[in-house]
Amino acid sequence: MPKRVRRQIVNLTLVAAALGLVGVVIATQGRVTTSEKDARSFNLLTAFREDDVTRIAREGGGQRLVVERGPAGDAGDGTWTIRQPVNEEADAYAIDKLLGSLEFARFVRRIKPEEVVRSELGLDAPTFRLEISMGKVRYALAFGKEAASPPGARYLELTAEGGPESGVFLVGRELVKELDVDVGALRGRQMMPYTSNQLSRVVITGTDGAARAMKAAGRDRWQFDGMEHDMRVNRDVFDRVLIQFARAKAEHFIEPAEAEAALSGGKYVRIELTPKEAGRPKGLIDVGGRCPKSENDVVALRRSPDAVAACVPQSVLPALDTPAADLVDRQLFALRKDEVESVRVVRGDKKLELERKESGFVMRSPVKGDVELETGNRRIEALVRATGEALFDAKLTELGLSPPTGKVTLRSSGESDDKIVEEVVEIGSVDKRGKLAVRRVADGTVMTLDPETARALEADSTLVRSLQLFDFGSADFRSLEVRGRALEQKIHREASGQIVLDLPRGKTADTGLTADAVSELGRLSVDRWVSESDDPSFGLSTPELTLKLAFVAGDAGAKEHTLTVGAATTGGAFAKLAGEPGVFVMPRRTVDAVSTWFLDRTVFTVTPDVASRVELERQGKKLVLERRAEGFVRTSGVELAPARVAEISDTLIALRADAAIALGPAKPGQGLEAPEVIVRIERTVDGPKSFRIGAGDSWRGQSIHYARAEGVDATYVIAKTKARVLIDAF
Repeated sequence: MPKRVRRQIVNLTLVAAALGLVGVVIATQGRVTTSEKDARSFNLLTAFREDDVTRIAREGGGQRLVVERGPAGDAGDGTWTIRQPVNEEADAYAIDKLLGSLEFARFVRRIKPEEVVRSELGLDAPTFRLEISMGKVRYALAFGKEAASPPGARYLELTAEGGPESGVFLVGRELVKELDVDVGALRGRQMMPYTSNQLSRVVITGTDGAARAMKAAGRDRWQFDGMEHDMRVNRDVFDRVLIQFARAKAEHFIEPAEAEAALSGGKYVRIELTPKEAGRPKGLIDVGGRCPKSENDVVALRRSPDAVAACVPQSVLPALDTPAADLVDRQLFALRKDEVESVRVVRGDKKLELERKESGFVMRSPVKGDVELETGNRRIEALVRATGEALFDAKLTELGLSPPTGKVTLRSSGESDDKIVEEVVEIGSVDKRGKLAVRRVADGTVMTLDPETARALEADSTLVRSLQLFDFGSADFRSLEVRGRALEQKIHREASGQIVLDLPRGKTADTGLTADAVSELGRLSVDRWVSESDDPSFGLSTPELTLKLAFVAGDAGAKEHTLTVGAATTGGAFAKLAGEPGVFVMPRRTVDAVSTWFLDRTVFTVTPDVASRVELERQGKKLVLERRAEGFVRTSGVELAPARVAEISDTLIALRADAAIALGPAKPGQGLEAPEVIVRIERTVDGPKSFRIGAGDSWRGQSIHYARAEGVDATYVIAKTKARVLIDAF
């Protein structure tokens, strides 16, 4: 036989075999195969294919429940719908649980046919019946009387059409409980008939009777409808409302009449939902009152599209009742920081273009360069958090908005162009108060921004500037002069490395404070750059501090730099380096380090090597301590436990002020004329013979007490925790 003929015969044989297999599949589809039957010999249902189940019906106690599976969608799973006694979507979890119980149902034992007496087993009048449609297979399960044992077990008659075996079985109590479902167990527990992305309009009437009407404005955005000047709804606040829609799930169902009674006796919120899809009915839901079956729940009565009543968590109510004023969006942009992919700012002939990349950002304009992730995110955060004061009936021409002088565009990422969100804010002119007029294009709202907020809308190149301003070690430091409104001090480094206090004259420098100041300036990194040029709002024309700093930079020798520090702002204070463009924010810790008097803080320290006796006095009462070895012991005065005396001794030995806050006499209100406690010291070496601790207060965010030492013309602050040890000795 020729080779070509043999090949044709083989091909025809394979085709015939394949067609035969297809025929077998078609013939057995929906039926029970022998392999299925063998594999499930211990299961009640000898065949079960969940994907083929299309209908489940239960009948008993005068009620009929029918659920049906709809056509399969893209995911392959059809939606289950309750057809009787109501017409609504079934709860997916409850259906899965029921199907799982059917699939894995096992019997206790099979009743032999000769032992079956239908009337005695309750099968002539079963308590309830289940019918399951699975392809060409039809199951009917009739549950009869309860058996003598095991407890709770029942007789069940299984009728199977389409292949599986029928018979009478004894089944356990748990299986009976799992299969004896009612409409309450299967109906969807979501009381809101539509999800937010299916809605075109939402009206919420609060407990105060005021309605909040909002319409969908695309891409998770909402806008007031016929109220609040049709302004945009705050996305984050409204999301909290929409979350309550999802949380309004039935804890348990009640009769509509019960819900009506509960609502009539208390306040409630009415929610009206209009779906986008034409022809679909509106949803109308009342939430409030008190659930008759649970004090921690409120009633939800869905009046339309179908009548359903249930108890839902009480915690959903406050957010649903959010006032309209709290829903108004006063932010320029609705995009969140992590959603922004690019920023484009146009101000006259200036342009800023910033795009996100994997490890940070890249600036396209006004200069090209990489921008660190944190720096870029900070600018974006300033934009998306920027809020303004709304102006209604504003004249756009007078505000420089017709035409605008510039605009800011934020663009989100997206899998495709139709999923990208773009938000635009138009920029106008600056008024006499320094406020910038802007217009939010999405809803036409006109707002004014304060100068600090408006800086985020600048088209500048500060994002690519290095945050590192200085970089020198303590050995390279030469001198620092600090002048402020009530501060004038100067230090320099001698060849030996010692830091000497030149101003104020005759004072001793505190090594810790001077080291902190030199260290902060030596590694000074700005918190952020805020502008390429100065303006009055920075406060630099009348600065709070002026710093003259000299240090050695490489082979160039010592060079002096002048820093001016202006008004306080978030994170620190505005500052500028003389001779260099740009205004930055000096970190708060650096401002604090250089604006603290460099005066010695050990003037209150009392150690046994310098004092033989210490007397504490408060309101006429005294406590006398005398030196013993490495500490002090009580010799007279108020009675105290040894542990308390040891605590006072330890406090005196380690007592150090936080800082000097002013030179000259004490000020009224500091409590130093009538102090909380006076400490007198019999010294063996030179030093203050006494000090006093005055009133409590706060300083730089911490609780303190004012203090002064004899012979030292300065007022200090001491941490409250230390001062109270001495004050509370009495």
